[in-house]
Amino acid sequence: MKKNHQKLTFVTENGNEFTISLAIADYTLTVNRYSNQGFFVDKTDVSIFLN
Repeated sequence: MKKNHQKLTFVTENGNEFTISLAIADYTLTVNRYSNQGFFVDKTDVSIFLN
């Protein structure tokens, strides 16, 4: 039987991990960065392919 979900694990800079269970698909993760003063710096789109 084929799995319908995959687990995606993120690790933060200080070593914390969090895992998301997602359906098999193509995703785009958008990361918005802000400066220490709260001003928008840039946006990065990361493509994630779960299969």
